[in-house]
Amino acid sequence: MRNSLLILLFTLFALTSAQAQDKSGESFLFNIGLNLETQGHILFPNPSLLGQDVFIQLGTSMGNDWWIIVSDANGKEIKGISAVQEGGRIRIHGHVPKPGVYLVSYGNSVFRSNFRWIVSD
Repeated sequence: MRNSLLILLFTLFALTSAQAQDKSGESFLFNIGLNLETQGHILFPNPSLLGQDVFIQLGTSMGNDWWIIVSDANGKEIKGISAVQEGGRIRIHGHVPKPGVYLVSYGNSVFRSNFRWIVSD
């Protein structure tokens, strides 16, 4: 019984730290933590063009108090990024200073996760 529980916990851990792919074949990272409903979160389009808005599809986990932080590859927060919740998704206005790889951190009072966002020109 104890071994079965350990195997189950290990399997859940492995699933939460795995790299997944969305339907277009682009890879994205997800961290479901203890909230299994967040598996449906997708950042799209990714990669995107400089100045293009991107979206986080929230799937079945909803809430009203979402926050967004966009950081560059050095961990410096990009100022002036705004985000708006539109139904089951969050729109991030893509005004980053230059093409590159960015980290999008987002969450609410009970959940937190990250995406790697690639911006090209």
